[in-house]
Amino acid sequence: MYKRQFLENVFIEQNEKVPDKLWDDEEFVWNAVQWNGFNLKYASERLKKDKRFIIKIIKYSGYSFKYADDDLKKDKKFVIEIIKFNKGIFNYIDNELKDNEEILRNI
Repeated sequence: MYKRQFLENVFIEQNEKVPDKLWDDEEFVWNAVQWNGFNLKYASERLKKDKRFIIKIIKYSGYSFKYADDDLKKDKKFVIEIIKFNKGIFNYIDNELKDNEEILRNI
């Protein structure tokens, strides 16, 4: 019940009322992102850096990649892997990768 109560705050856009520890909880953040992809911006730095978790999010919401860790946005191998799931991430990858032929072939 605890998580559900705070998830209701997310639904009414009162994210500031959600304790920080819940923004480090994969299940909670996954549910928040399903409600609104922009909620990834509130996730802990740990989750924003977690490649496995970000892949799960990207499959659902490409624009959430805007809030992923900057190192992931610069990671050419990772970008090539995930752009196949959601081409919308192209807008949020590091500018130096936007001209990369291998990435451009996958969009």
